Amino acid sequence: MAIDVSIRNELIRRARDKRLRQSVWKSTEPCCWHPYRVLHPVIGIPFTELSAWNFIADLLSAGHDVTTIALEKPPGQIGYVLKTAGYAGCPEIYIKLTLSSRYINGRSFHDSEY
Repeated sequence: MAIDVSIRNELIRRARDKRLRQSVWKSTEPCCWHPYRVLHPVIGIPFTELSAWNFIADLLSAGHDVTTIALEKPPGQIGYVLKTAGYAGCPEIYIKLTLSSRYINGRSFHDSEY
């Protein structure tokens, strides 16, 4: 299911602003945020925190497919999922994001086989 353009724009805006993005593990909102374990699909070097957020914003800006899922933790919260090709010979990259009142929350960034 395609996401509304206003949601996409908000995800992009927050992903590009270091003051509005985070990837914090909490027992109520667990995350598996490991960009440094994933090779960039074009240049083949591990992502940094900054390059991961830029990559996400670029995917969203380019109109990359985003699916939504209902999360179990916290119950009922919407997760925005992007899957994209990994580096040559590597699994695809799995990215899951949420929106809170202020932040874009990085919940997952890892190889799909993780």
